[in-house]
Amino acid sequence: MLRYHKAIALGLVVGALGVALRPTGLGLQLEEDVGLRWLFTVRGPRQPPSDVVVVTLDKGSAQQLGMDTRDWPPPRQVHASVIRALAAHGVAAIIMDIRFETHRVPADDDTLADAIGRSGKVALAQHIDRLRVPGADVEIEQIHSPIDQLQKTALSLAPFPLPEGSLTHSFWTFFATSSGEVPTLPAVGLQIQALPVMDRFVGLLASAGIKELDLPSAVRSVEDSRRLMDVLRRRLRSNPQAASRALALLDGDETTGLSASERRTLSALLKLYAGSRSYYLNFYGPAGSIETIPFNELIDDRLGRQFALAGRTVFVGEGASQFVTSAEQPDTFRTIYSTREGFDLSGAEIGATALANLLTGRLLQPTNVLGSSMILLGLGILVGVLTRILPGMYAVPIVAGVGVLYYGAAQVLFSRHAILTPLVIPLLFQLPLALFAGVFARYRDLTKLIRIEIDPNAPMVQSRGVCLHTDIEGYTHLSETSELREFSSELREYYGVLRDTVERRGGMLLGRAGDSTISLWRPTWPGSLLGSGKERMSRVDKTLRLKACLAAIEMREAVDRFNARHQSTRQFPTRFGLDASTLMFGPVSGEAQAVGTPASTAARIQELNKDLKTRILASESVVHDLTELVLRPLGTFRLAGRSQPVPVVEVVGARGKVSDVPIELREKFAVAVALYSQENYRDAAKLFREFELESDRQDDGPLAYYLNMCQDKLQAPAADGPASVDVAMK
Repeated sequence: MLRYHKAIALGLVVGALGVALRPTGLGLQLEEDVGLRWLFTVRGPRQPPSDVVVVTLDKGSAQQLGMDTRDWPPPRQVHASVIRALAAHGVAAIIMDIRFETHRVPADDDTLADAIGRSGKVALAQHIDRLRVPGADVEIEQIHSPIDQLQKTALSLAPFPLPEGSLTHSFWTFFATSSGEVPTLPAVGLQIQALPVMDRFVGLLASAGIKELDLPSAVRSVEDSRRLMDVLRRRLRSNPQAASRALALLDGDETTGLSASERRTLSALLKLYAGSRSYYLNFYGPAGSIETIPFNELIDDRLGRQFALAGRTVFVGEGASQFVTSAEQPDTFRTIYSTREGFDLSGAEIGATALANLLTGRLLQPTNVLGSSMILLGLGILVGVLTRILPGMYAVPIVAGVGVLYYGAAQVLFSRHAILTPLVIPLLFQLPLALFAGVFARYRDLTKLIRIEIDPNAPMVQSRGVCLHTDIEGYTHLSETSELREFSSELREYYGVLRDTVERRGGMLLGRAGDSTISLWRPTWPGSLLGSGKERMSRVDKTLRLKACLAAIEMREAVDRFNARHQSTRQFPTRFGLDASTLMFGPVSGEAQAVGTPASTAARIQELNKDLKTRILASESVVHDLTELVLRPLGTFRLAGRSQPVPVVEVVGARGKVSDVPIELREKFAVAVALYSQENYRDAAKLFREFELESDRQDDGPLAYYLNMCQDKLQAPAADGPASVDVAMK
């Protein structure tokens, strides 16, 4: 289980880092400059709606008319001619994205004002500067409006600021100023286009619960337009439930008599006033994707060009042409569709794109903060877990496949539903990070478990250490009577249980031999523990011994849970033995091994469990000062390969989690063991029986062992020499 815990922990870290990076300046820039470029490139250009047209005032077109382009911008009589031509074609709205902030030739100013007034549907652009006051954290807004002469005849005034950045990705429908929100040119253009259906719009709002609107009876001036949009924005923004009801009514049968175009316009108007004040631009393609008419073709009667402009909204502004690059035009913006040759989108085309997005409802909708966080966290957990639990040869292609699937899903959501999900952070940050961290973590696992494969020339290191030996009871019979495929699968799960417990307690599982394992606890820093200070050596040595004993207890419990999940004929009852002493650790014959007495002694102590019918036995050198454990001294035993008898203790469990034998009974058992060691078998047997009666432990393994040994000794013929005080292992 430890491996899965580590995998989940890695996934949580990768996910959390992605969530933390997303709202930062770097995260936003990556998603906008790189991610959006990928998505638009794969999606390809799209056919824009026919409702919006761009008319460009560019130097190339001026040259076609024989105008002197050294004096730019052109005379205002040119603008007047464009407005008159558009009005003659019956357009719904004319949005002049051109600055008229200074007086020029008086006659030309009069001509332009007259053309604007006669059309009755012109919106003029304002320019907003935000100036920072030196020495103070204060910004001052300067709004530059057209000259009064033009304002008086225009239908509306609005700015069209775009967010600052290396590339233009988004726009505002309503722009926040110190005096409140003001509508921008795309919003104004939509409102002017919707003026013919405003009576139906007001009725729709009334049906949805928004009544008593203080609206102008007709919109004929800048003041009327400003008041209309301000009231609608405040009422719908403050009552989103009513806006939702109005949209539902619009989709139902209650609004019969409306054409599809009128329904679309009313829906766009509801979403404009009730929605967000900023959106990502859903570009249709490179410069010129929206129908673009050079102004010379519009006003030059000699060309005889006819344009179907009735009922459409026209953005008029400076832009590039096939003759002059955008580098020579003042009102262009870099976007993901800017070309190396210098062709950028003009401000007018970006405004037309924004209005087309509003009309069609195809605005890019990024996932909200919660949605993005859940995506990044979920993907981080997934790839973190995969890279941590799978070998590298599987993790790399699988995680790469996850990346491909995620990109495909993000592309489908973008192309078909205009939904924008995080892309660059998952693919270029989270996936590589998870792969690196997962592979590196598995490499670290190998350095712990198979050090020789990492550094075949590593020197042997001397230190104190604790060895834990495990063995499965009845393994041979179990392997002979089990189906091989199922048995190997269960054996793999069993060893995983042991390994996870050892690693969680800071040990390393050195290897397996059939049904046995050997694990080691030793100081983790380079060098020998033997050379450190006595106090430090004692403290670290005790910590290692306690970790090893707790690992044995937890392994016993984990194996019991494992066996409970399997059939009674397919279980792995396991015995444990521990010993601690000085050892050498390092590569031996191609494997990492612990060389010294602890490994072999732990194996012999583990075998003693067979005779004593116990589960966990340890030498006294392991547990002599571990007050955190419930222990039971069992006497000294002569083990194969050891010249001196070894005091052996049963590890019952962690103190506070298992019951302990009362102190008087523990002392009686210890006295009986001492009498046995002194060959006083009769008195020893008497005390053992008293212990059995008083403790009610008729099935106690060590007690039965000693009673049997006492009986055997008392029934045996007298030996010529003194009997051994130790129990010899077979």
